This record gives sequence, structure tokens and C-alpha cells, in this order.
Amino acid sequence: MFASYLNSVRGLSRDVRLYLVTAFVVGFTVFGGMYTVLNNLYVLRLGYDTAFIGLMSAGNLLIMGVVGLPAGAAGRRWGSRRAMITGLLLTMAGYILFGLSELIPPPFQGPWLLAVFTFTGGVLTLYIVNSAPLVMVIADETRDFVFSFQTALFALAAFFGGLAGGVMPGLFASLLGVTIDAPAPYRYAVLSGVVLFIPAILALIAIGPVDDRPPPPTGEGRVPLPIGLIALLAFISLLQVAGEGPARVFFNVYLDTELGMLPAQIGLLMGLGMLLSAPAALVTQAIMARWGVRRTYVRATLGVSLSLLPLALIPVWQSAGLGYMAILSFAAISRAPIVIFQMESVSPEWRSYMSGAASMATGLSWGLMAVGGGYAVDAVGYRGLFLAGALITACGALLFWSIFVRNQPARAIAR
Repeated sequence: MFASYLNSVRGLSRDVRLYLVTAFVVGFTVFGGMYTVLNNLYVLRLGYDTAFIGLMSAGNLLIMGVVGLPAGAAGRRWGSRRAMITGLLLTMAGYILFGLSELIPPPFQGPWLLAVFTFTGGVLTLYIVNSAPLVMVIADETRDFVFSFQTALFALAAFFGGLAGGVMPGLFASLLGVTIDAPAPYRYAVLSGVVLFIPAILALIAIGPVDDRPPPPTGEGRVPLPIGLIALLAFISLLQVAGEGPARVFFNVYLDTELGMLPAQIGLLMGLGMLLSAPAALVTQAIMARWGVRRTYVRATLGVSLSLLPLALIPVWQSAGLGYMAILSFAAISRAPIVIFQMESVSPEWRSYMSGAASMATGLSWGLMAVGGGYAVDAVGYRGLFLAGALITACGALLFWSIFVRNQPARAIAR
């Protein structure tokens, strides 16, 4: 299988390879990588509690929901590639401002953190929303492989990014002569990651001119905007990611505050979770060939729901780590089939809107779970938060199954 994947990678076009370079950098930094480890720990060292972290994360995630459709419209107007480049440039600026938060006077520091982190989530949405439509254009017949391989690449990159995020505070603490409980090591760690966006942006710029702007929906061939279908798939996405969101947002805080783990240990455990999800993503194409896109999505989503139970019911780091690894693995398997299903369910002229609606749903779901989770932890503990996420995710899987799998002709669900 490994040799087959190598051959498939060698067969990818130059533009797809450049796109994957950018994906690796984004995974290393933002999508599960170093910033996933550093962000909350930095804010904790600035003296804020889990309720504030939940509120801050909610702003970052909710803005993704708010600007999801506008980001899709920007992709239609500018082209997917230009929108992604703009998003990464602005994300660089956002993380520079976030890293400098320690220098802001205390009366203004809290609002600054909320505003900057919200801004960063909003501009990153330009990259997230427009990546799938770009792949549909530049990958063509290899799109199934690219979507699954990209998920694996995110996981592999996030593993190394998580390790870096866990180790860097200790290194900077030694250089500065302070302890890892001080905020300065985390500030320098955050700022050092910003330079990594430069090769990601250059790779996107190097992609040759592509016709990634869909034709305007006018004329005899116009396909009406499928509002109902887009809204339904967005709602299912909102339910499906509700369990994954709290695990990603609060897992490092849970390990730090409840289980007393060190930053390097947290980074290693989170990195291992991302690393082990890579093989899961790599076999996704084979799983889809066997089960079909729809059944793969349903079963992987139920897997995410069940994997939250160890976090909720067994408060030891070994169980939490295994549950977290399983969550990321099943989430990795679910990622490609739902994106493929969403993109193939609408005509090319509406793909950016479908992607925007899906991003909106994910942002709203994670944002609501983040802001609610910050207060839920104080009220019912992490157990209640993780159990609620498991239940909502299971509802999303069952809703998709009841509409798109149950009682559908075999030929219809082969894909």
C-alpha cells in the first residue's frame, strides 16, 4: 500500500504538489500543530481562566461561521487561489498581534486578545473555504486521493508542529532565564511560528494561472442555488463536529489544569494523536472504495462520538490520550468523504458557497461549544462537556444516515 501511495504522489501535478506544500505548513502551525498547543497555554500564563479561553476560542470559531459565506463569495470573485493567499497573509498579521499580547497594558489586554483571536479566525476562513474548490479544479481525476492525502498530511505536519509547540517554551525559558510558568517563552514561541507562513504563501503564488473562478450563474445553463440542500448539509456538519470541537479546544487545558501534565508532555501527546491519525487518513480512499463515501462518513462520525467516552468517564492521562487519538483518527477518516459529498452534491458554480456554508457550520458549532464549554467546565466538569459533544455528534451521523443512506438505492450510495 505504501508503494502505491508513493506512486500516486509522484503522479500528482506540479500545482497539486505546491498546494500540498501549503497544506503541510498550515497543518504544522494552525490545524492541530504548534499553535494548537501554544495558544491556550500562552493565555493561561497571562493569568486568564478556562472561561476566558472558551470565550476567546468561541470568538475565533464563531467568526469563521459568520464569514464562511462571504469567504466563498470572495473566492468566486477573486478566484480560490487569490483568496487563499490573502487569507494566509492576514493570518500572519493576526498571529504577530496575538504574540505581542503580553506587551498590552492589563486593562486592555483581555479585549485585545478577544479581538485579535477573532480577527485571526475570520481571515483564516478565506484559506479554509477556498481550498476545496481549488482542489476540485487543479486535481481533477485525482481529487479523491488528494483530499484523503491532504488529511494525512495535515496530521503528519501537526505531529511535528505539536512537538515543536511543546518543546519551544522550554527552550525559550532557558534562553530567557525564566520558568515555563512565565508568559514570555510562549510569546516568543508564537512569534517564531509566523515565519513559516512565508513558504506556504510562496507555494500558492507559484501555482500556475488556473481557471478557478466559476462562470457566473446566468444564461440557459444556469443551475438554481440549492439553498435547501446546502442548508441541510451545513446543519449536519454543525452537529457532526460538535464533539470534535471541545476535544480540540479544551484537551490541552484539561491535561494542564486537571491532570497536571507539563507542556512538553502535552505537546508530545497531542502530536502523537495527530501522527496516528495520518495512517487513518491514508486508508480513507480504500475505505471509501469498499463502503462508499456516505457509509464511510456515517461510521467514522459514530467513531468520533464513541471515542469521546474515555475522556468523559476515565480521568487519567492514558485514557484521555487514547480517546483523543481515536477522535482524531475517526475525524480524519470522516473529513474526505464529507468534503467530496458536499462538492459533488452541487454544481461547480455553487461549490464555493457549499464550502462556505460548511465552514460556517463548523465555526458556529465549535464556537458555541467553546463558549458554552468554558462555563460548562465550571458547572458540570469536563465529563459533562465531553458527554454532550458525544451525543450531538451521534445525532449528526444518524441524521445523515436517515436522509442520504437509509432506503437509498444501492447505486446511489455506492459513491
